[in-house]
Amino acid sequence: MRQLLKIFIDICLFRANAEQLPYSFFLMMLCIITYIIAGMALSLINLSLNKAILIVGVDVAMMLSFIYTGLWIRSFFNRAIKTITAIAGTGTLFTVISLPLAMILTNQPKDQASIFSVIYYLLVAIWNVGVLGHILRGALSMPLWVGITIALMYFYVNINVLRVLSLA
Repeated sequence: MRQLLKIFIDICLFRANAEQLPYSFFLMMLCIITYIIAGMALSLINLSLNKAILIVGVDVAMMLSFIYTGLWIRSFFNRAIKTITAIAGTGTLFTVISLPLAMILTNQPKDQASIFSVIYYLLVAIWNVGVLGHILRGALSMPLWVGITIALMYFYVNINVLRVLSLA
């Protein structure tokens, strides 16, 4: 387990690739479940249980459909398990590092978010996009800038869909 965590951290630090993860359906499902649990923990800070379930469910469905579609287009469907494992595993890590700040910010009025919190979230988001681009670069056999561009498009769509759902 410690070795797996090290691989996920190394992926986040751009020192490893999804190919270095074991090919395991069980590990993929475990990463998806931890991604769901972390997403629920983050969502429940500001949302009701029903909205949190909706948001996390849509987020996971978008992530899986996005990955499967990209791999299908490039005819690399055999890379799906490792790619999903890497994205769900690193996504869990990014959610976990965002949790403390999210909990602190719930105690502050919405209009008093500090510049620190804005910069922190921005840095984590940029880092997350970079890691997603890094994973997609390897999964789709494309240059890094293409992976980052695809990651940016995915984040833009994902954030807007989830924002609309959270306001509904």
